[in-house]
Amino acid sequence: MIKNVIARKNIFVWILAIIPILFFYNRIIFNPNSILLNDKGDAIKNYYTYKYYIDKNKSFVDFNGMNYPYGENFIFTDSQPPLSFTLKLFSNLFPSIKNIDIAIMHLFIFLSFIFSIFLFFKIFEFYKLNFFFSIIGAWAIVLLSPQFMRIYGHYSLSYLFVYPLVLYFLINTKNSLKSNTIIFATTVFGFFMHPYMGLSLFLFTSLTGFFKFIFTKKYTIKQFAINFSLQSLLPILIFYIVLIFIDTHTNRSTNPAGLYYYHSYLKTIFIASFEPVKSLYKTFITFNEQPFEGIAYIGIIANLSILLITFFLIKKLFIKKFIIPIDKTLLLFLFSAFLLLLFSFGVPHVYGFPKLLDIIPNLRQFRGLGRFSWFFYYIINIIAVIILHYFYTKYSTKKLISYLFIFLLVVFFSESIFFQKSNTKQELNFNNKFNLTIDNNLKNAVNLINIKNYQAIIPLPFYHLGSEDFGITGSHESVKNSMLLSYHLNLPILGSMGSRTSINETKKSLSILLPNFYKKSIINDIPNKKDFLIVLSKGDKTNEENFILSKSKLILKTNEFSLYSIRYDDLFEYKKYKQILLNKYKELNTALHKKNGFIFSDTSKYFRIETFNNLSSKIKFVSGTKAIKKTKPTVLFKIKAGELSNTKNYILSFWAYNKGYGRTSFQVIWEEHDEINNKSNWHYSTDCRFSKTVKDNWSLIKFKFKPLNNKTSYNLYFPGRNNGVDSIYVDNIMLREADLDVYKKYKKSNTLMFNNFFIKIN
Repeated sequence: MIKNVIARKNIFVWILAIIPILFFYNRIIFNPNSILLNDKGDAIKNYYTYKYYIDKNKSFVDFNGMNYPYGENFIFTDSQPPLSFTLKLFSNLFPSIKNIDIAIMHLFIFLSFIFSIFLFFKIFEFYKLNFFFSIIGAWAIVLLSPQFMRIYGHYSLSYLFVYPLVLYFLINTKNSLKSNTIIFATTVFGFFMHPYMGLSLFLFTSLTGFFKFIFTKKYTIKQFAINFSLQSLLPILIFYIVLIFIDTHTNRSTNPAGLYYYHSYLKTIFIASFEPVKSLYKTFITFNEQPFEGIAYIGIIANLSILLITFFLIKKLFIKKFIIPIDKTLLLFLFSAFLLLLFSFGVPHVYGFPKLLDIIPNLRQFRGLGRFSWFFYYIINIIAVIILHYFYTKYSTKKLISYLFIFLLVVFFSESIFFQKSNTKQELNFNNKFNLTIDNNLKNAVNLINIKNYQAIIPLPFYHLGSEDFGITGSHESVKNSMLLSYHLNLPILGSMGSRTSINETKKSLSILLPNFYKKSIINDIPNKKDFLIVLSKGDKTNEENFILSKSKLILKTNEFSLYSIRYDDLFEYKKYKQILLNKYKELNTALHKKNGFIFSDTSKYFRIETFNNLSSKIKFVSGTKAIKKTKPTVLFKIKAGELSNTKNYILSFWAYNKGYGRTSFQVIWEEHDEINNKSNWHYSTDCRFSKTVKDNWSLIKFKFKPLNNKTSYNLYFPGRNNGVDSIYVDNIMLREADLDVYKKYKKSNTLMFNNFFIKIN
């Protein structure tokens, strides 16, 4: 009986491949439609975009659920396009698919891991490893893989099978047409599932083909041209051509943030990030926490194998007859993966030759560089298992030595078990609230709201993420509640969490947060005058958000969210408030309130301003504007010790030019120094991308603070970065007491300045 099962080896391998995945993830596998892997941040957004697209979306191309009224191309919503598109297509014939699409998604993700174990087994089988080494090696490689860290939010990056599938058919080329076809299809799938995945496959197959052409005499230029065209060039061309035809949104960001942070480090590749292995490393080396995006830990045995491979290569240089126990194909894979590893470290365009980003600006689009280390993880561990098996067979007559290599294989497998225990320690207790029967609050909201009365949802706190040049984060609760209600009510969200969202559309969307005396530019694109449904959740709100709420009518209050209705006219009314402001200015415009050309509500309160009127600049805000070299640290504004009182609150604000490549991605630091205790700290730090006041091509950075004591000095400090444009532009740095109102009329431009806001009088 057992012999018959083993004779049908593939069935037996599939069964063995299922066992570890089922052991660690049985709850989600047996309940695929009733629970979620996570319900926060990117996780809930990616569930929402996937399910809304399949169940509610009218178009097959434009996603209508977010970024109202503009929508978004569905490829930029991370909705797992190959899967969601297919299910949406079939749901027209079989509508019941909509009831189980979450289950299908979960099962496909975990089937990918099972399939990957099978594929790694087949790779080891190709290299004639025995059954034990093949299955344990396949288990270990998959269970330790960095893709498992993606299943709690980045679902499109969880499809591990694409890497071993491409590797297997790059190795097994007996039927070149079959191999090329499968690699081509897999790479196309990778590009549409997630562009990072596609680009990784493109780069790896291109590099491998190039090295094979250089180092393999029998590999002709014709073979190289055919393989490169089918495996690498054609998939990327198809992806970009399809995007050109189906993407109608313009002016997407060319400067995504994170390039200088979301890369790999030595400590994220060669040192474990999970216990107890992490503590083992800490007994030998000191290191800080490893950034999530860069983690692709290769394991202890792979680290040792790198030393062995280095020894083999050096020995081969001196002893030509020395046989390296790794075939040429795997060495070519290793060279290619090593170059991708360097790329994941930011070499050469982040470290070494940053000017390359100006020569090839499209490189900036791939900011999550750490993801390019994954091929190195897989290749080095395939080689590590093969080396262990080589020495095991070499010393098979010496049992004690051969058992040592079995022990090392078990060590590798043990690390993968520790990693899985760490990865699965959080309870999977997130109910699938896309099923309306699960949550009474959502059910009550759906029963109460007549969606015909509303055109869209406004989430408060407001969020709009994805353009990269601007980013309003809102709160986890705001994202979750608004997306669940958007799905159940089939109402779009005036807000967004996408990728490379149009800058033009983002600026207009952010105008919703402008003070009430400004005309909101998004009004020109709103298609009708229906009311808006406000979904209020926990989280800090700005004055402008509170004002919107004050003009709204409460409909429903629950322990998780509240629903309000706001009329179109109440949301977009600005002339009345502008006139109130002008009347207040006229009322204060007397000798009693004048000082140094400004009008104050109280002339005794602290006020200071730096206008840069003495400077000339090609980019102007009021009259003069300060240009700052982005790469150089700059102190732009100083407050001496004793100038401010520790009994009062102050507001610092200034304007920064936001148009152009990378102009908003610079850090702002309000550096505080306690002269009494001689201690310094960053009282406030932000990135200009996170400004909540965006008016055309200028963003207002504004924050409130209270001095530590009467001997506290301050610096407005820009540390500088090696990215983006050469200069940034700053104007009108204003520091005032928090309860002071400041006015100034500029006759030449017919503009009124109020607390650093500039309003055209007419």
